[in-house]
Amino acid sequence: IEFKDKLVSINRITKVVKGGRRFAFSALVVVGNQSGSIGVGHAKAKQVPDAIKKATECAKNNGKKVAFSVSDVFCIERFRDSFRALVEDDADIIFANEEEAKALFEVSSLDDAINKIKKMNKIFAITLGDKGAKIVNQTNIIQVEAKKVENIIDTTGAGDIFAAGFLLQFINKKNLNECGREGIQLASRIIQKYGARL
Repeated sequence: IEFKDKLVSINRITKVVKGGRRFAFSALVVVGNQSGSIGVGHAKAKQVPDAIKKATECAKNNGKKVAFSVSDVFCIERFRDSFRALVEDDADIIFANEEEAKALFEVSSLDDAINKIKKMNKIFAITLGDKGAKIVNQTNIIQVEAKKVENIIDTTGAGDIFAAGFLLQFINKKNLNECGREGIQLASRIIQKYGARL
């Protein structure tokens, strides 16, 4: 059975001790095969990048694929070296929007980011808002067209649900274009309502 992993969340942990508080972070990873088997991995560390790294290493040691969403530009700016190391050494599928991709590689254009991505043996799914998405690997750049949406209400959760739709199709061995189309389909639905749940 082939399982896939998804980094779900990072949380701050506060422990009250004599003399103050101690802070740490936890990373949560869900593992499943979309056929009834599911598992959860959890790792803690004093820093966000270390928590992610530990959870990723756990997944890799079990021979799993690792999906990673780079989160937001602020996180990239703060933890760029750690994020780059994770992307280059551990993650197999990376999700980012255009600004996040440019920030990760410290370039001013998406084309420059794509040129760097194509030198890696990874799958990048880059969301582009009303321009759809680009799925990039070493040999292909696949443009996935956006769905026309008349009434955008709230974009909360659009990137996460895009990743969920993409991974659903990837787990079911669909091609990258189909993976991207499912992500776009779900994202186009979530932005037409308030909140991050369908």
